[in-house]
Amino acid sequence: MACVSIFYYDESLEVEMGRGYVKNIQDKFMQVELLNVSDDFQVNYGNILLRIESNDVTILQKIIIKSYITYTVN
Repeated sequence: MACVSIFYYDESLEVEMGRGYVKNIQDKFMQVELLNVSDDFQVNYGNILLRIESNDVTILQKIIIKSYITYTVN
């Protein structure tokens, strides 16, 4: 299982959305299973989450998948 970090591209800023894993890879297609959404993203981008859930293509095109896991030190 390949773990990934998921970001939302907001203007010129990449905002961490959450973490997930690669579920399926095909020639021009990759399916990522979302494991969790960060609390900050839920609070500040709740409207974007709703648009993602409704498969809004303009928003889905702004999702960036990176092959590393971000973490926060408490």
